[in-house]
Amino acid sequence: MIQSAELVWALGASSLLIAEQVRYRRSLKHELKSLRSSYEAAIHRNEELTQASDRMGDLYRYQLLTSRKRAARIKKVLEIATSINSNLSLDKVLHEIVHAVSDAVGFRIVLLRVLDDQAQAFEARAFAGLNREDGPLSHVTTKS
Repeated sequence: MIQSAELVWALGASSLLIAEQVRYRRSLKHELKSLRSSYEAAIHRNEELTQASDRMGDLYRYQLLTSRKRAARIKKVLEIATSINSNLSLDKVLHEIVHAVSDAVGFRIVLLRVLDDQAQAFEARAFAGLNREDGPLSHVTTKS
């Protein structure tokens, strides 16, 4: 009988150990599920932050490019203003203006006409993007 009591006791202890192992495994499964969920949430958040970072970088580069273009235009306007205030001839100033407009606005051809008070007509005085020999203004003369 002693052996059967020991056997019952060993069987009971084994059952308790097995039950404890089952609870421990369930606990680990629950913890693993929770960790997996947290990991997926962290991955998703990381992707969102990466996309936001990319958008911020794109916006920064766009703003930088825009600011540089604006600064270049302002610089060109200042150069023209300086030119106008200098002792250059009117034709030279008009020439600089049409080239500045062409560069700043991106027009391929710019023509500037000035009202001639005596003839009461507009006269082409400066142009950009046209060759005098090749263009439609080959017959136009500019005043010196």
